[in-house]
Amino acid sequence: MQLANAASGWGSNSVTVASYVVSPGPGWPALQFSDCRAAAERHGWTVGREFTDYTPPGFERLDLGEQWRMTLRMAESGLLDGIVLHDLTTVTSDTQDYLTLVNWAADHCTFALVVNGGEYGRDHLIGRRPVTTTAVA
Repeated sequence: MQLANAASGWGSNSVTVASYVVSPGPGWPALQFSDCRAAAERHGWTVGREFTDYTPPGFERLDLGEQWRMTLRMAESGLLDGIVLHDLTTVTSDTQDYLTLVNWAADHCTFALVVNGGEYGRDHLIGRRPVTTTAVA
């Protein structure tokens, strides 16, 4: 992550995340992004990007769009340390989806933080705990 941090202007000891939400339309994700930013701040992380895929109200099939795929690619390539999700149901609809996310995080040495983890609680971490270093004078 040090090369990506140097290229993006953040210090090598920072954790950079993207927020991802699914919204029924423009204007809806502002509160969800606010919650994601607050969660990142609680952990001392920097939100580098915010991504939204739009799903029409009443749409029953979870259809993760191009923005989700872009978020995953950025984390896989090291441009992000992890992803902050507002709700677990944003990217999982069943146990198999959840296990797929857990395995993805392990395979790519990254993490996802779920702000509203439902039965898993607030700030539910999936994957490795991000490590920050402190400069010693």
